[in-house]
Amino acid sequence: MWLADLLLACAIEPPPGPEPLTPLVRPDPASTESPETEPPDTEAVDTGPATTTTPKGPRDDLVQFVVIGDAGDGSDAQYAVADAIEAVCALRPCNFGIYTGDVFYGPTITGVDDEQWQTDFELPYANLSFPFYGSLGNHDYWMVGDELERWVGQHYVDYSDQSDRWIMHDVYYGFTRGSADFFAIDTNEIYWMEGANQAVWLDAALAASTARWKIVFGHHPYRSNGTHGSAGAYDGLGAYADEPGLDVAAGVYLEDFFETTLCERVDLYLCGHDHNLQWLEPVCGVELIVSGAGSKASGLVGGEPVRFQHDDSPGFTWIELGDEHMTAVFYDDDAAVLYEATFERKSERWR
Repeated sequence: MWLADLLLACAIEPPPGPEPLTPLVRPDPASTESPETEPPDTEAVDTGPATTTTPKGPRDDLVQFVVIGDAGDGSDAQYAVADAIEAVCALRPCNFGIYTGDVFYGPTITGVDDEQWQTDFELPYANLSFPFYGSLGNHDYWMVGDELERWVGQHYVDYSDQSDRWIMHDVYYGFTRGSADFFAIDTNEIYWMEGANQAVWLDAALAASTARWKIVFGHHPYRSNGTHGSAGAYDGLGAYADEPGLDVAAGVYLEDFFETTLCERVDLYLCGHDHNLQWLEPVCGVELIVSGAGSKASGLVGGEPVRFQHDDSPGFTWIELGDEHMTAVFYDDDAAVLYEATFERKSERWR
């Protein structure tokens, strides 16, 4: 029986079919007016320095989505990034969003009726016509003594039944969009040495996946130049990674999880935690993008090799996957292009 249960848990659950999102009324946007954009059927539109984008319609053979994280504070900056996403998605198709955690920065969520769902999630993104697939950040639930507040994580799962803007099948789960299999992981659980079951699940799910693209997303980074830094050396604790207790804080268990479960098996890992935008050089065959600037920006202090990094303003990432290419475009909170690059696929896994 346990084997049948495991196989069932490993299955990639397809997302529900697209449905119109419930209209919402946002607060008076006096301090956060949306950037003006041309209608989608106009001529080419300037979206940033030295970049011109012609509005494009959706294509069935492409997977196109946005990535945000660390946004949930209900601030003007969160609304500005939401407005920037709206402006960009009027020009480039956005089928769904990935939320890399820290959905809330206020008090611990008390349930599906908690006011923060409205003030820090529903209302800021009310003008967007697609749902977000969620994952949990360190601010989304905490430790009580030496145990995770697991009941808090369940609130996020339950809210999927209350909202057509939020999808989270479990605290870790999989889903398929087009040619891509996505796997949301709970990095908090792994961080606190409780990721054994999750490792078994992800190992089996990746082995069973026949998708063209395999993408994992969670909150904590594997590699990062932000102030939190890279797994195994989080928050400047790399020198203490061999000491009991401090090894947990340094992220040793997350580093091991990444290297034993994701390396050479995943095309892309998406995360937040550090409040900036980064596209790091690939490590062990995995492309690494940090998109944790959903409402704030913080400094870059590390020396990991990168293709691009930005900490001057909040922003987000737009990604397109085709059969033979991956494009990532980084935007600031004014919808200006910060960096854009396309890589042609050269093998079954990126090298």
